[in-house]
Amino acid sequence: MKKIAMSYSGGLDSAIMYHMAKINNPDAEIKTIYWDHGQPNAQREIQGLPDFVEVRKVDWLGKDKQPVTQPGRREGPIMIPGRNLVFATLLACQEVADEIHIGALQGELHLKGTDKNRIFAASASATLSYVLSPWLPEGVQVKFPLADAGLDKLGEVRWALDNNLTEEDLLATRSCHSGDTERCGECIQCVKRWAVFGACGFKEDYDIHPLESDFGRKFIYDLISCELGTDDYYDAVTRAEMMPYIYETYHLNLELFEDRTLILLERLES
Repeated sequence: MKKIAMSYSGGLDSAIMYHMAKINNPDAEIKTIYWDHGQPNAQREIQGLPDFVEVRKVDWLGKDKQPVTQPGRREGPIMIPGRNLVFATLLACQEVADEIHIGALQGELHLKGTDKNRIFAASASATLSYVLSPWLPEGVQVKFPLADAGLDKLGEVRWALDNNLTEEDLLATRSCHSGDTERCGECIQCVKRWAVFGACGFKEDYDIHPLESDFGRKFIYDLISCELGTDDYYDAVTRAEMMPYIYETYHLNLELFEDRTLILLERLES
């Protein structure tokens, strides 16, 4: 029997990835692990985990070791260097699993994400296949099932709704980076959820509206600048998943946007 092991954060991507694994591998054993590695939001995430998820402790983050900003990235101090490498190794070696599933989307696999791209997956698969060859002669595959299916954030939500997950199921997930609240509205995950849920016709509440948070305003401004071709940070996939609801909101709630962003949106439509 095939055995699949996956990192399960309790967020939107991991919930949909698990549902996809069950559909695509009905006869497989699927092991879901939440890694409590000291992140500030761990207890909130653990409290919301489904019963089938096992929590394991990894001593990593703490007072003297916190997430960092990756050079050249704009998302702020949310990076933990090598996290996917460590978790993929633990999953493969602890579970002796045929496949390791990591929740990355189309548009998230790029050279800037050195533990979240095809080069990483191939290299990790080769190393783990060699190390575990006495037990797994056919090797280990490190996979990004959501990206392999061609899904971005908007696409995965639409896929989920078409495959028997409900709006309530998706709203029950938690993707926020804050350790102090359920949905801060001030991190990249909250802004993305606002856009893709809105494009699919439903909403969730945030402590502060994503378009009124400092990060959200800068993110949207930079995103539209990329759409105009005056910036190149955010790729076409990220723009495609975000822009539909930005346009919709622009036509319904102008007051939510900064003046400088309204100028860019007017240029886009002219």
